[in-house]
Amino acid sequence: MTPEDAGIEPHDTAAITAFEDALHEFTEELNRLHIVHGAPTYATVAGASVRPRLTKAGLNELLAGKRFTSLEALLEFVRVVTTPRDMEPAAAAGFRADPATVDDWRRRWQDVKLLQRQAQPGSKRLRATVRQTLDDASQEAETLRGDARAEADRIRASAETEAEQLRARARQDADELLHRARQEANGDHGTPDASEGSPNGRAAGAGSNGRSWRARRDHLLRPALRPVAAATAVAALTLAAILAGDSFTGPSDGCKTGRTQAAEQLVHRAAPPGGVMAAQAGGTMAVQGGGTMRLAAFAHKPEAFIPGPIAPLRGFPGPSVSTSLDPFPDPTPDPSPDPSPVRSISPTPSPDPTPSPSPTPSPSPTPTVPGKPDPCAPQARGR
Repeated sequence: MTPEDAGIEPHDTAAITAFEDALHEFTEELNRLHIVHGAPTYATVAGASVRPRLTKAGLNELLAGKRFTSLEALLEFVRVVTTPRDMEPAAAAGFRADPATVDDWRRRWQDVKLLQRQAQPGSKRLRATVRQTLDDASQEAETLRGDARAEADRIRASAETEAEQLRARARQDADELLHRARQEANGDHGTPDASEGSPNGRAAGAGSNGRSWRARRDHLLRPALRPVAAATAVAALTLAAILAGDSFTGPSDGCKTGRTQAAEQLVHRAAPPGGVMAAQAGGTMAVQGGGTMRLAAFAHKPEAFIPGPIAPLRGFPGPSVSTSLDPFPDPTPDPSPDPSPVRSISPTPSPDPTPSPSPTPSPSPTPTVPGKPDPCAPQARGR
């Protein structure tokens, strides 16, 4: 700010400028005096001063030209600085400075003091103007601060309103997406529920929630129950197969079924003329005599059984194809034992020396072990 802008008169400006120039020149002469006499430290000068007591802060302002000092402080500074350094402290305290030097600095101080008084009115008006300007600036800044605060509040309120609208819109979009996903899920499960989106629809469809939940539960549990049902069916078929196998194989005490006995009779009747049938271990029948030896074995249990659907069973023993003329042999064996002993089977059968002259072969009775009753006779008679 220039003096013209502050409303200061021209003569006030000249007085202020003259005082500032004189103070600047006075400060330079003091610094020259301090340097000429060895430039003692501020602490040394303050410690050697007597009256008035100088301070380091005062000395700093004096030599920096920040403040115009008093005449007593100026003369004490001149006395301490001009005191010889080899003098004892007690003698230095009573040392008197050169009167000519003291008079010279007194005159200089008086000149600067006169200029200071001439510039005081202008300086006061300048300080008042500066103070007023600062007050105005502070008030204007406060007004601007208030306007900025109000604008910030308005912007924040607008942002909050817009944010609330965005949240409401996002919530609505989320509800729509959730409702659409729920409808698609219900459509996939076969239980559409179109009234679940709106509040009125939820209240109206509250009664059907139980049915819808049960339908969804059945739909979810159906794939899990299929393996259990399949395992149960396999177990039932296995049990039925075991029971059916027991019924086909017959009792475990070695009693032969009607088919086995019929097969033995058919084999016996199919023996060549002059041959003799002999029973061997394991259900094998051997032919002895002039014919060729034939072996026949019959199993008492099926060849194989695979659990599965009920189907015609194969592999069970049946009536053998024979050359016998009797298609329905008597399954009941002869209970009377054969007194003739059973001859051993030789590796090479020899022809019978006395063949039978009869051209028609006659079946011989079923050979049995002497002295051993047939265990199947009571069952045959029961049938």
